[in-house]
Amino acid sequence: MSRRWRFEPDFIEQRFSWRGEKKATHAVHAAVDEVLRAPGDVQREGALRLIERLWPAIQQVNRAPGHLDEAMERGLRALVELLAPASEAELERLWAALERDWGGVLAPVAASWGALCGDREAAARWADRLKRKVQWAWAEDPTDRCPAAVPCLSAMEASGRRDALLAMLSVGAPDAWAVRRFGARAVRARDGAEAAVAYAEASTPADDFEARERAAFCEATLLDAGRPDEAYARFALAATHGHTHLDTWRALHEKYPDRDGAALLEDLIATTPGDEGKWFATAHRLERFDRALELAGQSPADPKVLLRAARDHAEDRPDFALECALLALRWLASGRLYKATDDAIDEAYARATALGAALDRGADVRARVDALVSEAREPKVRRRLGG
Repeated sequence: MSRRWRFEPDFIEQRFSWRGEKKATHAVHAAVDEVLRAPGDVQREGALRLIERLWPAIQQVNRAPGHLDEAMERGLRALVELLAPASEAELERLWAALERDWGGVLAPVAASWGALCGDREAAARWADRLKRKVQWAWAEDPTDRCPAAVPCLSAMEASGRRDALLAMLSVGAPDAWAVRRFGARAVRARDGAEAAVAYAEASTPADDFEARERAAFCEATLLDAGRPDEAYARFALAATHGHTHLDTWRALHEKYPDRDGAALLEDLIATTPGDEGKWFATAHRLERFDRALELAGQSPADPKVLLRAARDHAEDRPDFALECALLALRWLASGRLYKATDDAIDEAYARATALGAALDRGADVRARVDALVSEAREPKVRRRLGG
């Protein structure tokens, strides 16, 4: 008897509405987790069922770049790693899913087709099977999406047909990075770093994720060629991205450990004008306390992060802690970006007044709090502190 998967009721055709991104994101996380935690003898079937059902279920969702695409990207990479190498029967099921996937959500599966084939012989068979479909599609309209293109190129790459791959890309192929990344790798192996970077830069990314991927390819190519200064100057900032701003700084510092961490931070800040406050935690991590306060004063910073800093430094840096508490109250009062809760408002006020009293600055703090309350756009702040 076949296993019943808890995720299946959530992954039926048109299950999620246009505004269902949040629900779909949670469902993807839960489904992938269920598959990865399942007993080994049923994991592969669970992975296949989820891949087959993904596009039909989320096809109506408004997929503005965000959490859903990230969840699907990460989840599918994990499922591909579980499945590779796939049997012929499994490859047939995956190919049928790719042909139905007109939204492109299974791109990680397509890009890993060579790995899924498992060996050169299987990859060569699939390359031969798909090649004519791709050439015909590109001859008709190179801008039209061809589901066979990426799997075919991935299979050609896995089968070692570097020259044939480049020859195919030279005739009628679109300039999309999703297609030309295979050529970029082939050019790097054949002609070296300079030619590979030029080839990559002649491609067109479809979205921010592909733009980062292209930059990361160019950066890695130059780093491998022993050209770190050029890699940093041209591609590092565009290639580096983390879940948080602090994660982004850490990733950049890991790649360039010889560069000054504070200088890396300033370079990153320059890439996000209007979001200076989001770099507060990074400046704080670097113990650049004055710079951290300056950043948090320029644009909204997360009150939770500010209050944590106020708690952590109440003893050793009370002046810094006081300013963090007041900034937390300021951004809670502004009604911008961050939800004001009664607990957060009360803590910010209590910490500011307590620190003000300890520093013999009680009157100054009271005046600053009154000014924040009088200008507050957040009704909760006026209601709780206005009296």
